[in-house]
Amino acid sequence: MLIYLAFFALMLPQVLCSSCNVLYQLDDMSYCRMDKPFDAYRYYGCSCSGMAPDKPIDGIDKCCQEHNKCYDGLIISKRCQNSNSPYFCLYKWECFNSELSCHSEFF
Repeated sequence: MLIYLAFFALMLPQVLCSSCNVLYQLDDMSYCRMDKPFDAYRYYGCSCSGMAPDKPIDGIDKCCQEHNKCYDGLIISKRCQNSNSPYFCLYKWECFNSELSCHSEFF
């Protein structure tokens, strides 16, 4: 019984977040802009690494800055009620000719 509970506890976050985690959006944005997953840039530059989010060093870092702006808009709009765990809140965005833009509407 304990094994089943441990398995359930490990699987629950994946079930709840598999389609709603904002990090999936960042990964999709990374593919839009650079044709690579975000994991390749996690510690890259200023915006991706979080060291200086408003000072991107190039186009790759700009992708992270755009994500951060969309994400900040979600928090500021108060559409994301859980500020302690906002990774469960999504924003709408689009990719056109490798350019990213987020919308004022949020999920």
